[in-house]
Amino acid sequence: MAQNTEQKLKAFAKVVAQAQAFPAFKERLVAQPNEVLKENGLEIANNRTFKVLENSRQVTYLPLPTSIDEADKAVFERLQFGQVILKAVADAEFKQRLLAHPEQVLKENGVDTAEGGEYRVVLGTGNDYFIVLLANQTGEFEEKDELSVEELDAVAGGAKSTFTKVTEAIDEYLCCY
Repeated sequence: MAQNTEQKLKAFAKVVAQAQAFPAFKERLVAQPNEVLKENGLEIANNRTFKVLENSRQVTYLPLPTSIDEADKAVFERLQFGQVILKAVADAEFKQRLLAHPEQVLKENGVDTAEGGEYRVVLGTGNDYFIVLLANQTGEFEEKDELSVEELDAVAGGAKSTFTKVTEAIDEYLCCY
């Protein structure tokens, strides 16, 4: 059974939250992203290979797939970076501008950018997809294999700054689907 958009978002948010909270989980995700995604309820097409990049305080990665199928288009339409990605996939001239001047193009398209930050567009291939993690924010929870429902709620619905960070993370990550 194919996953709907909401199921993908929830499963992906769980993986993102665990990677941000637990160093050992993050290490495993970096080393074996496809396996970790599958173990956490995401359906991965056999031909897709996921790679993990991590933002820093200075560098923000913007993964750009070569194409987006109709089923995944709904995910991109809901995300701040998603609108820019959809446009870049559909318009070669826009894509070249994004590659040459990412911060300028993001700002022109209503995406909030950090002052002094560097934005790097990473081109996917037909089968390579990227997961981008936020700058290191691990260690908020005790080390274990999974977050409890309460801990997930705390990450997703706690203080506004935490909620904002997770929401931004999901924006960045789901461009892989």
